[in-house]
Amino acid sequence: MINVSRRTITALPLLALWAFPVSALADGATPAEATPPAPHAALMTADAVQEAFVGVAGRLKPSVVTIYCEQLPKKAAPKPDAKTDSKPDGKTPAKPPLPEAKPAPDDGGDDEDGEAPSPFADPNEPRTSLGTGMVIRADGYILTNYHVVRGADVVRVLFNADSENPDKPLAKVVGFDEEADLAVVKVARTNLTPVTFADSDTVRIGEWAMAIGAPFDQPMTVTVGIISAKGRHLDKKGRVGLQDYLQTDASINPGNSGGPLIDLEGKVMGVNTAILSPSRFNVGIGFSVPSNTVTRMFPTLMTGQTIKRGFLGIQYVRLDDAVAKEFGVPSGMQIGALAKKDGAYIGPAKDAGLKEDDIITAVNGRIIDSSDQFRGIVSSTPPGGSLKFAVSRPTGDKIENFDVTVTLGDWNAQFGSKPVVVPVSATPAAPQGLGMQVDNVEKLSTADKLKFGLDAKARGAVITQVAPGSPADSGDIKRGLRIVRARVAGMWQPVANATAWQLIEKNAAPNTAILLQLRDRDEVSVYKVVVTPEQVKPEGVPVAPAAVKTVGLQLQG
Repeated sequence: MINVSRRTITALPLLALWAFPVSALADGATPAEATPPAPHAALMTADAVQEAFVGVAGRLKPSVVTIYCEQLPKKAAPKPDAKTDSKPDGKTPAKPPLPEAKPAPDDGGDDEDGEAPSPFADPNEPRTSLGTGMVIRADGYILTNYHVVRGADVVRVLFNADSENPDKPLAKVVGFDEEADLAVVKVARTNLTPVTFADSDTVRIGEWAMAIGAPFDQPMTVTVGIISAKGRHLDKKGRVGLQDYLQTDASINPGNSGGPLIDLEGKVMGVNTAILSPSRFNVGIGFSVPSNTVTRMFPTLMTGQTIKRGFLGIQYVRLDDAVAKEFGVPSGMQIGALAKKDGAYIGPAKDAGLKEDDIITAVNGRIIDSSDQFRGIVSSTPPGGSLKFAVSRPTGDKIENFDVTVTLGDWNAQFGSKPVVVPVSATPAAPQGLGMQVDNVEKLSTADKLKFGLDAKARGAVITQVAPGSPADSGDIKRGLRIVRARVAGMWQPVANATAWQLIEKNAAPNTAILLQLRDRDEVSVYKVVVTPEQVKPEGVPVAPAAVKTVGLQLQG
């Protein structure tokens, strides 16, 4: 709500009178006849910036997509039968353990409504979530955040998501990296428009930054800010994460995750990933994975391989200026401790002869002046790679200077990361028939009738399940719609019950367009078209509940 005082409103006409050029009126010219002054240089600059924003938003529209995810409800173990609830000896048998389920979608806060899942939500209903992505190759490769697709059973990419009829093909996760929070998904599309990446190393603090995404399910939302900082690191379960971030005050909220952070040339500087906020919503502190991280990792992620990072085996601190002066070195990283396991020192640094208190002043001839720089060099060097360190070792009153070459170990092995087998979002098997389950309304439970908004006395055929990727799904058929009639080969046929529909489906020839008249919960008539596949199964198809996942958290991009 905007609170405007009455005093402010009455003052506006006076300001308008004062704005006329005094010289023009003194010559006898009326305000309408006065020659307008030339635009001020500042206004011309503002117009140029505005046109840059407009141009970038238009050019990026085909390349930015909405990622919609689904997660299947998890089935609990069956309850013991009343007759077999106890053994003959009167002892109650142990209940069977619940089946292991995938972790719930953990996208750091991108649930569609921006809130955590309700404790009152029906556990038998699918969970849905969304995020954002961007086209990185014309042949169907899409980049997003890993937390957007983690745990999803079904992933769908929406092109032109702000239109009334978006293209929404199913996608398959082909690779991901949890540490950098990046994932690549593939859709069966060609001739897409990929984004262009900027060199994030040359991005300057204070540069304009535009974010595009789907905050709170509002696709293609454009927000503007600046690059606030570089080289930020986030906490990763009690340790400093290896991935560095660009910081921006461009508005980022749940649903923005995986979307681009763009410069005024329309080039992607980063992938919006997380926010720092006490409320889970934007307060002007957002974080984006730098574009150079993406360009380095994409070839590996696209093939489903694991991103390998080097392991040195030390804890270190950056020398402050006063301590560096005392040791007689310009700057460097001082080893505070060597890695230990079972009480013994381990790791490549130990094997190379490095010790506690050693000061690493340069790597491969490059002076080290920040911990972020040092961390980045080590983590970006693959296991088995070698780094040449310039080392200063305090020994009594003297400093011993020497070079040492260290062959790095495997960071993933040390921290328990497993090779990527892409356990996320396997594309569901092709459904049979039209891929929708139709039941008689009167046979539904009271809970299901309430869920679908059906009156207790309602009758007829209602769609209760739709298989992802099926003809029904492609035709935008939704659960809870009642089928009134169907037109096949120009002839309308009433659908009084589920049996009538199954007969229509059975008799429909392959590649036949069936026009359906449906009614929603508000008794509004809706028309949809479904096309039969090459082979239509004669039986009604019991399909698994539509899957669905969630995108949100303090992770938001």
